[in-house]
Amino acid sequence: MAIAGNVENEYGAEFTYHKIKDVRISSDDKTGITLRITVYSWLNKEARVSGKKPSMRDCFILNADFAMTPFYKLLKAKFKDFNIDDDFDNSFKDVIPDENKPLPVFVEQTAQGEPIKSWTEKKGE
Repeated sequence: MAIAGNVENEYGAEFTYHKIKDVRISSDDKTGITLRITVYSWLNKEARVSGKKPSMRDCFILNADFAMTPFYKLLKAKFKDFNIDDDFDNSFKDVIPDENKPLPVFVEQTAQGEPIKSWTEKKGE
């Protein structure tokens, strides 16, 4: 699978063919969950097929608590040893009430780590 459509890079060049190269999730009780999606982009599909080098962009979601849920479901569904009870008790942690939890922050950056843009969605989006 790929995504086809115009995306402009930091130099103003437009790329029309995009593939996810890597997905990484890190989880820390203090900083929360960070989701990193590395995207390779080519001028077009033909450039990819012919072996041209891609442009790369990293897309981060900070405070991505939602990111772990599908992996717990997958673990339970595909590995019988883990098809056991869920434990939602976080009383042992310094749990932040939902109304005070930080919203996810979305960040795009270049392969060199230079920020391109970032934003936060409003509650309920």
